[in-house]
Amino acid sequence: MRCGSISWSVISKLFLVLILFSIISSASASGIQYLPENEKSQDYFISFEEGEEIQFADVRPGNNESVKFPGTINGTYFKDKNISKIICTLEAKIDHRWYAEENKRGKKWFVKVQPERIELGRDEQERFKVIVDVPSEISFNSKGELSLTGTVRTLPNDDIYQLRDVNGLVRIQYYADWDLSTPELKNSVKKGEQTVFKVNINNLGNARDIFYQSVHNEKTLLGSEIKIEFPSTMEVGEKAKRTFEIVVKTNKDTPSGEYPIRVSSYPTDINEIKAAGGQAYQIEFTLIVEPTFIEKYWIPSLIVIVIILIIIVVKIVRRKR
Repeated sequence: MRCGSISWSVISKLFLVLILFSIISSASASGIQYLPENEKSQDYFISFEEGEEIQFADVRPGNNESVKFPGTINGTYFKDKNISKIICTLEAKIDHRWYAEENKRGKKWFVKVQPERIELGRDEQERFKVIVDVPSEISFNSKGELSLTGTVRTLPNDDIYQLRDVNGLVRIQYYADWDLSTPELKNSVKKGEQTVFKVNINNLGNARDIFYQSVHNEKTLLGSEIKIEFPSTMEVGEKAKRTFEIVVKTNKDTPSGEYPIRVSSYPTDINEIKAAGGQAYQIEFTLIVEPTFIEKYWIPSLIVIVIILIIIVVKIVRRKR
């Protein structure tokens, strides 16, 4: 009895192994496989349209850009096979690379395929598009690597194929945005002294930029014996702020009074900004050169002197009488 029970146990195990092997063999024969590339390239079956593999996203503030990758599925890939219908199911993924700072802001990309399911005959073509929603105000150095994949089912044989990835790329367009600020708009100095105006550059754009500074009425100020010193360029990081100083020097011959100092700062693409109808940001400071003691009090002093002289003259005249 022991031998019989053992033999039945062995036989049952062998039977299960044979069933399992049969299932695996059947799955391998009719299961999912990649489209064969020995006859023709997969690109002939599914691809993005020529020249559309790279898209550029405009991510200026308030502009939530959607970029589109148009593509085609070509049923004639199977024209030599006994196929009546092709059913294609598509899926897209986006791998976005950006700075850790942007991850903190929680900005997300979204991707979808329209339509996700396509049916066509072996002599037909169908179009689709992949839409990528790109968040605004992200770094110029960011990018989105798109991969499109899916499965293809053919009837009546019910063969299933796996698509190899079709790749695209989303690049980010550069934009410039900034503002200028200052803690003080007016400074007073005595003749022969100097003062400092501070200007804050806040780079709100999506890239590190070199900003150019200029004083528009510098020649006029030089004619009034006022010298200006300031950095002509300054590099400011993306979403960063830096401060530069404008040193204003007077001498003893500088006329007293108020002098406007018009300062502008702009990034390297100022020509593009002007072409779009924009202009460089400006700040107007006021330099007050204080009058000397004599300049301030010469009129009252003159009046007092005149009065004293009049009194003296009157007294002299009275004595003579």
